[in-house]
Amino acid sequence: MARTADDNIVLIRDWGTIEYAVRSSGKMPARKFIEGMDIRERIRLETLLELMAENGRIQNIQKFRHLKGKIYEFKSDKNRTLCFQSGKIGS
Repeated sequence: MARTADDNIVLIRDWGTIEYAVRSSGKMPARKFIEGMDIRERIRLETLLELMAENGRIQNIQKFRHLKGKIYEFKSDKNRTLCFQSGKIGS
């Protein structure tokens, strides 16, 4: 199946855009992982992603925190989703 330019976009809001990382092969492992989550867990993670896209930060370090270098982590219950930030950095 051919990818369109917007396949990797998760959300576009006031603060910025959240996108899936795309490997050179065109695969998006995070998208596959998130789409395979239990619906309740997926809603929890999507709520965190929405907060980040709207505000550029999440105050609760139990839900979003810096790990090392440019690597950050979203945590919703038992699932942890790694990410990095480009462009706007935490305002």
